[in-house]
Amino acid sequence: MWLDAGPGHNGRMKITKLEWRGVQVPLRSASPWPHGRSKDRYGLLLWIFTDEGFVGVGEASPVGPSSGDGISEVASLLHDLAPSALGMSPTLAFDVLSSLAPHTTAGNLLRLGLDTATVDLLGQQAIRPVADLLGGVIDWVPMNASLDFLEPAEAAAKAVEAVAGGYPCVKLSLGSRDPDVDVEVVRRVREAIGYDVSLRADGDEIWTAEQAIEVLRRLEPYDLEFVEQPVIAEDL
Repeated sequence: MWLDAGPGHNGRMKITKLEWRGVQVPLRSASPWPHGRSKDRYGLLLWIFTDEGFVGVGEASPVGPSSGDGISEVASLLHDLAPSALGMSPTLAFDVLSSLAPHTTAGNLLRLGLDTATVDLLGQQAIRPVADLLGGVIDWVPMNASLDFLEPAEAAAKAVEAVAGGYPCVKLSLGSRDPDVDVEVVRRVREAIGYDVSLRADGDEIWTAEQAIEVLRRLEPYDLEFVEQPVIAEDL
């Protein structure tokens, strides 16, 4: 943890309790994923209570159709590791629990939840917005239109519609089909929106390293800004 709460931080704030709770929110329509469709959004909220009365809130939420199982894994880690944080300062607890958590998806999600809750606490103690602690506020954040696992013609039409609606960037979900189809999707979309609009893709951790290298080389002519998660996170 590299954040400093600012002048006046005496380092004496101690953790008295950690609580966490899983949540399930139904989606208006099922979200497509490579291994199925998700009808609900699962999340895990984390609260860190301190002896100064501040309560930091964090989130450690997996995504995808099996995210409910991911919640259970994060909760199990919290059950095992949370007692180690009692009596520590939030920043020390973050460092200790982060070192104890495994380098897996669940472990990384736990680090995220602890990180966001700790930053929240530091902002409260310093009486400053968290944005200030992170370097300041920016006026505008570019968003991309996400097009998930569409056929080439439909993807191209939806991309044109998104750009006309004001999106400066389009992101395509790939990896669940024959690589030839994925390459064709990217080609058709790029031809439809031109090269003045940013184009991104997400492999959703489907490809092996060899497959990813092959597909990414075939995508080079289409000037993608980046390709997210081309391989399994644990296999980097």
